[in-house]
Amino acid sequence: MIEPIPLSRLSEDELLDTLYKALANRKRRRMLRYLADHPEPIPTSQLATEMSALEYGSESSAVPTEQQSDTHVSFSHVHLPMLNEAGMVSWDRDNDTVAIAPALRELVVTTTGDILDVSVSINKLI
Repeated sequence: MIEPIPLSRLSEDELLDTLYKALANRKRRRMLRYLADHPEPIPTSQLATEMSALEYGSESSAVPTEQQSDTHVSFSHVHLPMLNEAGMVSWDRDNDTVAIAPALRELVVTTTGDILDVSVSINKLI
């Protein structure tokens, strides 16, 4: 298992590279937005269901089980490891829960349509 890099140990350039790489993917932006709005740890299966519902424009109860499972696998193998390694989420693999990382609670997250605007004070994170 790869341990997360504390954001406070990164240079300003490394921090920005980490943030931009993580935010380059729409699914990861949506995950971070959702987790910022729900700061308590949640089951990754719940996150997968909610993200599938957003992606397909339906209620979470209407998302087919197969789609939830596919999304959960994608999150577990691609997106959560990247966000966890970057120190942006706290992912407890033993309990299969995820939460926004404490360091990112300082972020100001706003949305306009499908655009996620993230403002951060670099000095607060390093």
